[in-house]
Amino acid sequence: MQKLATLTCLLALYACGEGSGEINTSSNSGSGNASTCSGIHYSTQAANTSGLDPLLTSQWHLLNNRNNPGTAGQDINLPQTLWSEATGAGVKIAVIDGSIDYNHPDLQPNLDLDNSCQFGTSLSGGHATSVTGLISAVRNNALGGSGVAPESKIQGFNTLDADPTVTVWETSLSATSERNRDVDIFNMSLGYGIETTPIDYDTNIASMVKSGTESGRNGLGALYFKAAGNNFSDPVCSTKNYHSEFLPCQGSALDPDNNIPYLMVVSSLNANGTKASYSSSGANILFSSPGGDSGTGLVTTNDISLATDLTDIRGVKGYTSAFSGTSAATPLVSGVAALVLEANPNLGWRDVRDILIRTADKVDTGDNSGEDNYIVIGNDGSILKTRTPSSNLIIEHTWQTNAAGLSYHNHYGFGRINAVSAVDRAKSYSTNLPELISVSTEDGSGGAIPNSSNNPLSSSLSISGELSTVESVQLKLELSHPYASDLMVKLIAPSGTESIVMTPRNALNAEINRYEFTLLSQMFYGETASGSWQLKVYDTQADTLGTGTLHSWSLTILGH
Repeated sequence: MQKLATLTCLLALYACGEGSGEINTSSNSGSGNASTCSGIHYSTQAANTSGLDPLLTSQWHLLNNRNNPGTAGQDINLPQTLWSEATGAGVKIAVIDGSIDYNHPDLQPNLDLDNSCQFGTSLSGGHATSVTGLISAVRNNALGGSGVAPESKIQGFNTLDADPTVTVWETSLSATSERNRDVDIFNMSLGYGIETTPIDYDTNIASMVKSGTESGRNGLGALYFKAAGNNFSDPVCSTKNYHSEFLPCQGSALDPDNNIPYLMVVSSLNANGTKASYSSSGANILFSSPGGDSGTGLVTTNDISLATDLTDIRGVKGYTSAFSGTSAATPLVSGVAALVLEANPNLGWRDVRDILIRTADKVDTGDNSGEDNYIVIGNDGSILKTRTPSSNLIIEHTWQTNAAGLSYHNHYGFGRINAVSAVDRAKSYSTNLPELISVSTEDGSGGAIPNSSNNPLSSSLSISGELSTVESVQLKLELSHPYASDLMVKLIAPSGTESIVMTPRNALNAEINRYEFTLLSQMFYGETASGSWQLKVYDTQADTLGTGTLHSWSLTILGH
């Protein structure tokens, strides 16, 4: 309950212009009945139109050609021919966000007004309408562009305009309520801003999402996609010779909801197919998708009836090319998931996740861009980027191949979503994954964390039992330290695969005393679960502040 009382810190995540803008939509609640869900009505009925969408060729995130910004081919591989096979018809997506402009003519035909929910009377623009357009803007109506799934249905929840109560979040995230029982996918383009003290893991949100994956879609499981965050850099992390432009100021691990294993976390790419400058990174990321960056946003719908900070495309009211952020990347994945579910409605939520993982494209492979390198601590304590780490301590890996043969990167997860490949695989996907089970082990030994990056605290736990194949690994550890930002946490599987689950030199510039972190790694997907798992906790800054302590730790492995 504690975190739900502070959900006013949640942001709708988008970045305009230089990738730095964020809107705190939840500050607009202010209405006495802001926890009450009201129905939606049009104030303006859109006319039916037909014809080619004039902005479709400018939507580089769908299919990037030489006439678009960035690098040709850096897109989600969605040619128009794919819409002859799947459009998202029969799939419903709940947009958990601020307020949608329900009067927008390019959205109206795909909006489920009967089940959409308006909390309170103070409505925020500038975000949800753009998210909705990326998923479900109508195709071939001679207006704007097209959504990824242009015949999917949208059920809106202006959750971030509401009082942050358990009831509001249950209303929004339940997959089994009367209102939501037909929802297949939940899009959560939201997250926390920069915090200098840890944010508590929310067991209430985790329980809601877990229930949805177990009971939603008549037992096949609803799908929940969430934005990783836009906090890679921030003035909070500007201490010379300590912080680094190569490390996230607030990585995705520091948004506790990203560590819920039933959520699928999405990071953002620029038009050249590399990490967007703002995109938070971390071991809980599953996929990446185009989200734009400085000067190159995504073309999508913009508010007409609601106030917005996003500028319209010149001469084209109700459309913007300035929408960017992990909030923009996430609805593209939700849209592709809708295409996958139309192609094969019998897929469970984990089957869809498996398909998206195995069809993702490896990006930023370190050709001439110089982007893909190890991040290490040099012999003098400085943070360096290098292709050959030698004996230096690696504090952020480049692409790694795990023991199951899958490539993973903390910036990109398993890679960029690929619409054609995902739909093709869905059509031939005939056997659902076995039942999801979890195995937990506790009582991991602790001890003092040496004040030296060359001498980590090491501890191990053994896993055995009926679970054979890893899908995700959740780690809990209770820590004390005089300056939490110094700490790096690494988990090593029985196979020897390493995952850095919390990078150091971040925004946590405070002392922690017996604080329990809940972290998540997706790095080990498909690996063998049984054997000895090793934890290493590093203090990356030799200083006079003293040593820290690992009091205890535990593992929960989910898989089959």
